[in-house]
Amino acid sequence: MEFILKNQWRRLAIVCAVLLFLNVIVIAFFDIHISRWVRWISTFILTAFLFHHRGYRDLWIFSILILFLIRDGFILQYEWAIHKTSAFILTNIAYVLLLLINARKTKFILYNPVLVVFTMAMIGLNAFNLYYLSDVIWAGLDNNLQFILFFLQGVFLIVLGLMAFIYNDRFEGKTPLLFLIFTFCLILCDLSGLAAYFYQWEVAYFPERIFYVLSLTLLVNYSLNRSTEEQESLLYSKS
Repeated sequence: MEFILKNQWRRLAIVCAVLLFLNVIVIAFFDIHISRWVRWISTFILTAFLFHHRGYRDLWIFSILILFLIRDGFILQYEWAIHKTSAFILTNIAYVLLLLINARKTKFILYNPVLVVFTMAMIGLNAFNLYYLSDVIWAGLDNNLQFILFFLQGVFLIVLGLMAFIYNDRFEGKTPLLFLIFTFCLILCDLSGLAAYFYQWEVAYFPERIFYVLSLTLLVNYSLNRSTEEQESLLYSKS
């Protein structure tokens, strides 16, 4: 079993390296439309990789990747209001599914009241930043629904980041760590995308795409490792 997992990891690492190289080259030398197509192709390849190795055995992660794939299809014509709204909706659904994956394991609400207060404070800070930067954000949005979805996306990311930390803290092994690093890359991807699209900082498209490919690769790797046994740390197993 360990030998099979190592071979899968090596193939996944090669696929990731090729996709990273391809995306960086395309962003550097081609226009945004071609770049978006390469993004969609990258998502498709990683989704196909997971399906080839696990089929429907991890339907949860496979469904999330399908949502990202459809979302990236809408991003091909992101300037169309209906496509932008659809992309926001699919992103939020995918983030909620990611939250639900480990919600029961982490016992988030009962874990530590201080962490809950911290999360609420971060959500409040996110709301304040959106209000303070509303002129910049509105320039890239088309309607109130998109603004609400944009805010919810930030909220879900904050909660997902905290939940990933708790999951890694409560359980030992490679799988929780993979989920934590995946979440970290996803957050950096969203922040880079914010700088690239809303602030017109074109160089940010490079880290945005790099962290996006890395995050999907880590999500696939996480799925491949989910079948391995997760053992609760002694500190929490006695509680």
